[in-house]
Amino acid sequence: MDISFTLALIIGLYTFNQAVSGSNLRERVYNKVKNFAVTADPFKTHENIKSALACGMKCTSDCCFMANFIQTTKRCLLFRNLLHDNTGYVNPDITKWEQITPSQGSQILYTKSIYRDCQEIYNTGCDVDAVYTIQPNMGQPPFNIQCDMTSGGWDIIQRRIDGAQDFHFQTWDAYKQGFGDLQTEYWLGNDKIHILSNSGNYMIDFDLRHPNGNWFSESYDNFEITDESDKYRLTIGNAIGGDAGDSIHGHGAIYDPGNMQFSTIDRDNDGSGLNCAEALKGGGWWYSSCGRVKLNAVYSSDGEYDTGNKGLNWHNITKVHLYAGQYASIMETVMKLKQVLP
Repeated sequence: MDISFTLALIIGLYTFNQAVSGSNLRERVYNKVKNFAVTADPFKTHENIKSALACGMKCTSDCCFMANFIQTTKRCLLFRNLLHDNTGYVNPDITKWEQITPSQGSQILYTKSIYRDCQEIYNTGCDVDAVYTIQPNMGQPPFNIQCDMTSGGWDIIQRRIDGAQDFHFQTWDAYKQGFGDLQTEYWLGNDKIHILSNSGNYMIDFDLRHPNGNWFSESYDNFEITDESDKYRLTIGNAIGGDAGDSIHGHGAIYDPGNMQFSTIDRDNDGSGLNCAEALKGGGWWYSSCGRVKLNAVYSSDGEYDTGNKGLNWHNITKVHLYAGQYASIMETVMKLKQVLP
C-alpha cells in the first residue's frame, strides 16, 4: 500500500467517522475487517467506482452495514449484514487492520459497528426487512438474523413457510447451533437465542397462519432461556395480547412449557413418560406432558393435523378453527423477540 493511498485512507476513515457519529445508540465507526467468505448476495452493486473511499461513502445510508470494494473490477458491493465464516458467526475482530488477500481482488472492506438487536437497527431509520448482523452481548461473537422491520424491529428466532426445511429430525446439536436458511425457514439456534434473550427484557410474539389464510398472533412477556448447562430451560411470562388464544399457559400446569428444559429426538428432557419430540413427531421444544404447542413438528402440507401427529399445533387455533372438518395444521409460523424498553 503506497503512501498516497494510506493518507487518503486515513482521511477517508476520519470523514466516515464524522459523518456517522452522534447516534444515541452505539456509534457507527467504519473499520477494515478480515476477508471472511461472503455467504450472502449484496443488496446493491455499484459499477465503475474509482476508489475504496468512494465505495465506503456509498454505505452511509440505505440501511447499508458493509461495503466491499473490489479493486480489479472497480465494483462496490453493499451488504446489510457482515461477512462471516461457515460457522455463521461474524468475524469478531472488526477493529484489527489486516491486508486483504490480493487473490480475492478486494481492496478494502468498510463496516459499521454492530448493533445489539433488530430494534436498535430499526431505531437508526432502517425499515427494510432483511438479514442483519447483531451483537446482543459484546462478550460473545456477533451473528446474523432476519429482522422484521415492518412491525418495528423484531428479532425472528424461528420461521416456517412451506415445510421445505425439516425441523423434526434435527438433533440436539442442530438445535444448539441453529439450522435452515435465514431468508426462508430456520431455527436461529439455542445458543444464540440464549444470548439474545438474556441481553435485556424481551417479549415473544407467535404469528401463525391458519390453512384458510387467516393470520393469528399471541404475545407473552418475560421470555428467556438458560444456557446449555441447564438444557436451555424456558421462562415465559403472561399472555399480553393477541387473538390466537393462550395455548402456552391456558391448558393447565400439566401442559405448561414454562420452566421446562429443551428436548429433541435424541435428548429427552420433558415431563412425560414419552419423548414427546420423537413419539409425537414434535421436533425440538420445551415439553411438559407433550403440551398444546408443536411449532417445530413434522409439517403437514395439506393443512390437516392427522391422527399420526403430523402437523403444527397451536391448540387454541388448530382444535377450535377446524379446516375441512378436521383439526387444522398451522401453515406458517414466526417466532420473534423484541426488547421491552423502560
